[in-house]
Amino acid sequence: MLIYAINYYNKLYTVNNHSLLRSRVLHQDSNKCWYTGSNDRILLKFTGDDADDNSFNFLHFYQFLLGRRFATFFDKSIGYCEHETCAVEYFPVIVMISTIANKRFADTYGLGYGSYFNNSILEWKFRSSQLSDPFVTIEHIKAFKLLGSCDIAKIESLARNVFHFLSGVFRGKRFDLGSISFQFGRNDRGEVVLATDLNSANIELWKTHDMKWIDLTPKKLREIFEF
Repeated sequence: MLIYAINYYNKLYTVNNHSLLRSRVLHQDSNKCWYTGSNDRILLKFTGDDADDNSFNFLHFYQFLLGRRFATFFDKSIGYCEHETCAVEYFPVIVMISTIANKRFADTYGLGYGSYFNNSILEWKFRSSQLSDPFVTIEHIKAFKLLGSCDIAKIESLARNVFHFLSGVFRGKRFDLGSISFQFGRNDRGEVVLATDLNSANIELWKTHDMKWIDLTPKKLREIFEF
């Protein structure tokens, strides 16, 4: 029985003759781990109590986008809670797009909680866990040489297009997309691609019929995707 279990484990985590058991860990946090893969690919494995729900949400998010041919780092799902992505050089910024005033907007600008903006608002953050991802302006980004003008334009265009597409997806499920955060990177062909680890912490949804904010969990987000 033990030998069978070991053989099954090795088979389950072997893709293209490349086993996660022999892979080098690139990054690890509380709910996922990134490994080196074969053929310049990166393997993402979700871990922890919510691994199944997080993996499901990640897969369905990118399946929606692949159907519209958006440029992303996602390649394919390769097993239980595992996915294959292309290697990317991450940009040191986070893009957040909002259309509904959450608590931050209400407290900072005195806006009505849950009110709609006339236009979606795109904000930039400097990606740094040590500095708690501070907000920055385009002038900061250019002055600190975080991005070039061409990359700024490509990122903004892709972020807005993905946001508007996802807004339609969630509206069809009777939810309004209040805000979402994106990360981007450059693949080995020099293309700007979406490289976001979607989870319940970087997306805000509101019920369409009564405009109540949804306290999202990985399980709740999965239920919405499955609806």
